[in-house]
Order: sequence, then structure tokens, then C-alpha cells
Amino acid sequence: MIPEGWETYDVKGHIQRRPVECEDCGWTGFEDEVQETIWQIDSLLDRVSPGEIMPVGSCPEIHLDSHDGESICRAFVHYSDVLVAWREAPNVLEQIVEATE
Repeated sequence: MIPEGWETYDVKGHIQRRPVECEDCGWTGFEDEVQETIWQIDSLLDRVSPGEIMPVGSCPEIHLDSHDGESICRAFVHYSDVLVAWREAPNVLEQIVEATE
């Protein structure tokens, strides 16, 4: 769940439900369906290195684990459109900075 006041809005002022995907198991959904938001993830800054894309939250997908029964994936979930841009041009941010200098 996205905390009140942190929603994403479109140009007409409507709340958006942006698509997200898990970097580990491939789960896809919307930003309000994540297990934990970035404000709820313990040790977030220890898990995200400088230069990495900041996650939206953690994956809610439930997997069957042979040892523990069911377990939640909890890998990072990112906006799908950001991941597409990142995969196509991983140095896109550096190119934007260079273009503005």
C-alpha cells in the first residue's frame, strides 16, 4: 500500500496505478500491490547500492518452499517502464547529464 500523499498522479490529477515487476521471480502487478513499500523495508539503504534503481517495494509473490512450506519472495519490485529503459540503455542517466552540461 502506498502511504497517503505519496501517490503517483497523471497530468489530469488522477491517481495512477503504475505497473511493476519483480527482478527475481518475474511477478507483475501494480505499485499498490507490493508486499512492503520502500518505507517499510528494513535496511533498504544496505540493500540498494549507489547507482542502482530505487525499488518501489518488495514482491508479494508466494512460492512453495520444500523446507518451510510457503514463503514470500520479497525481492525488489521496480516500475516496469523504468526497467525497460534501464535494460535498453543502462547509462541513460549519464547521457542525460552529459547532454545538459
